[in-house]
Amino acid sequence: MRFGAILAFAVCGCVRADFSYHETLRQARAASAATRYFHANRMAVYTKNHATVVDLDKETVTEIDFAKKTYSTHPLAQVKPASPEGPRAASKAMAEAKSFGVLRATESIVTAGDLTVDCWLATVPGYDDAKTFLRKLGEKAGYGSTLPRALEAFADAAKEILSLPGAPVETTWKWESGETFRLDLSDLNAAPVSGSKFDVPAGFKPAPAGR
Repeated sequence: MRFGAILAFAVCGCVRADFSYHETLRQARAASAATRYFHANRMAVYTKNHATVVDLDKETVTEIDFAKKTYSTHPLAQVKPASPEGPRAASKAMAEAKSFGVLRATESIVTAGDLTVDCWLATVPGYDDAKTFLRKLGEKAGYGSTLPRALEAFADAAKEILSLPGAPVETTWKWESGETFRLDLSDLNAAPVSGSKFDVPAGFKPAPAGR
C-alpha cells in the first residue's frame, strides 16, 4: 500500500495521544489488510512487507521496504483539491444501530455525486486524536486516493466521514455503476505506540533513485 492509497479516508494543534487500529479493505474477491499507528504528528501504515510513515511536522513521507531493506523519503506533495463545481458530500443519520463486538454503532449515509457510502460509526475512546491527524493530512495533501474513478466524489465523501462523530468501524462504498468496496476497522486501541514504528530500521539503505 503506497501513500496515494493510504489517504483513503485524513487544523491546527497536534495529536497528543497514541492510537492504533487494523483495517481490512474488501473489493470484489480480493482483500488487503493494514495496521495504522498514530503518535504525535506522525502516522505509520504497515502492510506485510512495507510501511509508510507520514510526518506532518516535517511534511515528509517515508516508504520502507522490509523485503529489500531499503527506504525512501519524499515531500508530502499537495494534491489538487476538488473544484467548487465538483460533487459535494452530504450525510444523513439513520435510526438503525448494530453491534460490532463490544462496540455499538449507529448508521449514517453519505452521498457525493454517484457515490453512496453506508457508514457505521461507534464511540471509541482515543479515536478523535487519530481523526484529527487524518483531517490535518487531508488538508495538507488532499482527501483523494488512487482509486481509478470518481476522485472528487471519493475525496468529498472521505472528508464528510471525518466530520461525523465516532469511528467508522464499517464503511461500504458503492458507485451507481455497481462498483463496491468495504473498509472494516478492528482492534481499535488507545495504548501507547512504540516510537520504533515510525523509524527506519537500522541497516536499511536508501532505495535506488527512480524506484
